[in-house]
Order: sequence, then structure tokens, then C-alpha cells
Amino acid sequence: MDDKIEELQEQVKSLTEQVHGMRNVLDEQLEDVRTRQDDVARILDRIVYIGLRGGWAEMDDTALRIPVRAAPVEASSSGASQEVKVERRVADV
Repeated sequence: MDDKIEELQEQVKSLTEQVHGMRNVLDEQLEDVRTRQDDVARILDRIVYIGLRGGWAEMDDTALRIPVRAAPVEASSSGASQEVKVERRVADV
């Protein structure tokens, strides 16, 4: 009977060590996930801030231009004249 109790105590001790080891691994993984999540949140906050300030054109040292909103295309009887108007607007942007 004593042998069985000792064997069970050893098994409990072994299982306790395994649980602590798994807990440490999970804690490290959780910390990594939190760090990545904080980084992504910081990056997205910066993107939103830049976008609300007026877009990418206000960033220093960029060659990007602010997009110009084109006027609505006037309806006409010829589809070819609409294509020319759209091409000119795209070229102007």
C-alpha cells in the first residue's frame, strides 16, 4: 500500500512539473502575442493618424501626390466621347 502511495506521489510531482513547464511556455507565448498586438495597434494608429491629417502626401520625402477628385462624366450619345473624357481625367491626375 505504501508503495502505491509513493508511486502516486511521484506521478503527482511529475505532473505538477509538467504543468508548470507548460504554463511557463504559454506565458512566454502570450507575452509574444501581446507584444505583436501592441506593435500592430501602434502601426494602425499611425496609419489612421496620417490618413486623417490629409493622407500620404503630407509625409516627408515622398513622391506621392494627393489624388484629385474628377468631375462626374457628362452623359452623351457617343460612348467614344465618354472614353476620351475619362482618359483625360486620369492623365490629369
